[in-house]
Amino acid sequence: MNNPISKIQIQKIHIAKNQLNISDADYRAMLSGFKNVKGEPCTSSIEFTESQANVFLSLLKTKLGWQEKKRNKVLKYEELNKRDSKFASPAQLRKIEALWQVHSREKTVSSLNHFLSRILKVDLITAVLKKDVNKLLKAIESLKQEPSNNIKSTQ
Repeated sequence: MNNPISKIQIQKIHIAKNQLNISDADYRAMLSGFKNVKGEPCTSSIEFTESQANVFLSLLKTKLGWQEKKRNKVLKYEELNKRDSKFASPAQLRKIEALWQVHSREKTVSSLNHFLSRILKVDLITAVLKKDVNKLLKAIESLKQEPSNNIKSTQ
């Protein structure tokens, strides 16, 4: 059994249709060249199977010249990717920050740097060594287990 078309494939088809300025009539004519599960001509891309959607996208690329544009989103710390391997990787640095946001009460960069200074004796997250990552992650995770009632009674 063929898998149904994915949401991403539907989005790509509609992006291509718009970028290529294909009229609705021409688009419907193109769709009708494919058969749905009932054996009838397709009237919507939703009726495609996953493999039909791949064929349709391939036709848009080869016959009509559509070029899929890739997003050039640069992930945080990715510029540090080529540095000495003794330092934490960009993915590890992002994981540290994400855990900090989940487990700490104060979610600022300065509070994270203060925590790093206390735990690892480094001033910035970018100075964390690969060998210290697990220790740091455990320390951050332990923050959620500390009791939050450190307020003394005034009686």
